[in-house]
Amino acid sequence: MASSTHSSITKRGSLPTAGSVFFISSAGRVLKLPIPSGSYRDPLTWSWSKRFLAFFALQCLSIAVSFELNLPGLLIEAIRHEFKDEDLSPFSTESISSAITLFTGFGYLIGIPLSTAIGRRPVFVGAAITATLSTLWAAFGGSFFQLLAAVSFQGLAAGSATGMCILIIIDATFIHERLNALSLFWCLGSAFIKLSILILPLTTDLTMQWRCVYKIWFSFCTVALILVVLFVPETYFLRPPVALDGRVLVQSASEKIQVYSGWDEVEGIRNEKPLPDIPASWSWWSQLMVTRAPGTNWSSMAATYGQMLLCILNPLTFWVSLLTGVVLSGVIFLNLTQPMALVRELGAKQVDNVNIMLGVTGVVGSILAFPASGPLASWFTRYHTLRNGGIRHAEVYLAIFSIPVITGLLSVILNGLTIINGWPVAWIYVTSAISIISYLTGNVAFNLWITEAFPRWAAAALAVQLFVGNIFGFGIGTAVAPWVQHNHILEPTILIASLLLVMGSSEQIPLDTTFRNYSEQQASDYSKGRLGYSDTLVDFILNYHHSTGGRNGTLLDVGCGPGTATRMLAPHFDISYGVDPGESMINLASDLGGQTRVGNSIMYKLSTAEDIDKIDGLPQSSLDLITAATAAHWFDMPRFWPAAAKVLKPGGTIAIWTTFRQPGIESKLQLVFEEFRNGLLPYTSAGTRLTQDGYIDLVMPWDNSATAQFYDRQKSARHELSAADGFFPDLAMKGPSNELPQSQLHRFERLVSTFGTVDRWRKANPEMVGTKNDCVNILMDKVHKVAEESGGKIDMSVLAGEMAVALILVKRSDALSYEDIVP
Repeated sequence: MASSTHSSITKRGSLPTAGSVFFISSAGRVLKLPIPSGSYRDPLTWSWSKRFLAFFALQCLSIAVSFELNLPGLLIEAIRHEFKDEDLSPFSTESISSAITLFTGFGYLIGIPLSTAIGRRPVFVGAAITATLSTLWAAFGGSFFQLLAAVSFQGLAAGSATGMCILIIIDATFIHERLNALSLFWCLGSAFIKLSILILPLTTDLTMQWRCVYKIWFSFCTVALILVVLFVPETYFLRPPVALDGRVLVQSASEKIQVYSGWDEVEGIRNEKPLPDIPASWSWWSQLMVTRAPGTNWSSMAATYGQMLLCILNPLTFWVSLLTGVVLSGVIFLNLTQPMALVRELGAKQVDNVNIMLGVTGVVGSILAFPASGPLASWFTRYHTLRNGGIRHAEVYLAIFSIPVITGLLSVILNGLTIINGWPVAWIYVTSAISIISYLTGNVAFNLWITEAFPRWAAAALAVQLFVGNIFGFGIGTAVAPWVQHNHILEPTILIASLLLVMGSSEQIPLDTTFRNYSEQQASDYSKGRLGYSDTLVDFILNYHHSTGGRNGTLLDVGCGPGTATRMLAPHFDISYGVDPGESMINLASDLGGQTRVGNSIMYKLSTAEDIDKIDGLPQSSLDLITAATAAHWFDMPRFWPAAAKVLKPGGTIAIWTTFRQPGIESKLQLVFEEFRNGLLPYTSAGTRLTQDGYIDLVMPWDNSATAQFYDRQKSARHELSAADGFFPDLAMKGPSNELPQSQLHRFERLVSTFGTVDRWRKANPEMVGTKNDCVNILMDKVHKVAEESGGKIDMSVLAGEMAVALILVKRSDALSYEDIVP
């Protein structure tokens, strides 16, 4: 791609990186992604009536299985009364609640991966059958152990069915519909369950009768089963390439679109275009059949379990899973304390009224949660996407986490204060509704983020989030139960509130510290492995700087690492600084040295990008050029821009650049490397995704009115500079002349070893580092095979030729100095 020459910030096409999609067109229209195909099996082609019936059916089954999760707690007195003379060892009646919770978790772990092997519909129908038969078994079982087994199967069915409901909704909706669809699913289901729990004590003596409840509920489960068989088709669907307007559109698993000019350019199908579906003869019997979904296989299920392990090791997925559990623990804690507190305050005769009021507040909370988790969240994500040039990253959903965190924290603290201080009981009902809002908005936000951030591993990530959240939440609930039984409210209140505060405050992804924590040896290896930058790029930056009135007085290279870019730019300036937060990097840069054009040594200092205005000996308004070479994605940009405005002269320049991959025709080597990158997706940080997208989503100074006034947007520019035009290092394109194949492969291995994702993988898997299972060694084995097929040498230019440099040039306003506005 030729470099752009316009003087404004432009956006380019999105790359196939996880969690980021073009969402809004230049005309402001929300795009319907993924693009529907012409296949009758594509759930995105369903009519509105078909979608409604499918949603109604899955909602009914969800209510059926979720209601049964609440029954052991409601019927415990009646169950204890019936089996009081039976030897229950080694269990107790309380074991029923533990069993159904544990097996719900197993349902997530079994059902979700199984759906990748046989499809969504077989698993969903199987869960419906299991729920129906186990409910019948619970109603007529002759012993406590049969009841225990029956509720265990109910838990298994509930976990499988809930996981399938979420996946089916995601399969059958466009990206922009998913927030509202998931919100409606969770909130509507909760409202009906709370309503059922409200009605149940009014129709049955729950202290003496329990079998009749299961007998009646068996009828509802049967109806739900029939609806599922009739109206929920298979939604597992592998999207084929689509021909449109003379071009071929290929949709990846991350729901991105790649455009090819013809079928011969598409790797894997260049010899044969995909054939259309064989026309299906419609019949009622064909609609009722439960068969394996096309495209599923057992190896996918095995791969899903491997992905689940990696998701557990990923800090982000594990954090969201734990946060799910903490929010759930708040709801459990309130359910344990509120009935006891209300009965103690109002008297034992008011038990029925207490249960009715708590049921009503549950319904109210469920209804109020919908606008917060659906329409409001949809508006926010669309607004944020518009501000980011029509591109939506999965990180936008992190902001929605604030709703469940704040409401959960508020409900736990208010509940504790009300009970401890004897405040009016109305506050307990208020906190009950707030806790339901927290739980439901959390489910929507957590489910959507976990599947959008890892779209290729959506099933694995969802299974981990649901399982860990369920077990962790009930684990905390079990731990605080003894405190509640002894009327100790303060301790669990402080515990859960602290967990919510700590986990919730981690909502914004922390700055990556991979490189600043490097040892001296790691810093040295990093320096040797990096490719450096081309003279053509340096000349391009300096030409812009001079043409816009910049001078060659003082340079500051931020995030300089071992000083690679600093040493290239310093000979053009009188004074040069290099700063980095990593002590080992600064020590190495100092050892490597470098001089300015007047013979002065480069000065290397320890500093973060956000604190460059606090560097000793660096006066305000003293810098002519600030650079950041493949480093800005680690900065806290909203803090960097005001700091830079303080030390940059009016009319000075900020040059920020990174390398990124442009889409093209894939070779064998590129396919190997792409597979390597996909395997490291769980270790990909937000900063890495910024780089992979060529900084299109980097926060700019005019995104904030407080910093916009210090920069001249009209003179600023964004360029995409291709390797073909000389903007990539010659070493990457050609390598040294007469380079031996083994040396070339070793150079490639050293480069890959400097990747931040590789470093994070090795920290998570220290026992595999240096072994045959090391991710780099696995990659190099495959690269060696490609090299052998190519005569023993790899053509690095194949990879480098797809690379480009995204260069952002920002001018400091001539009119204002920082002191003019900020004293």
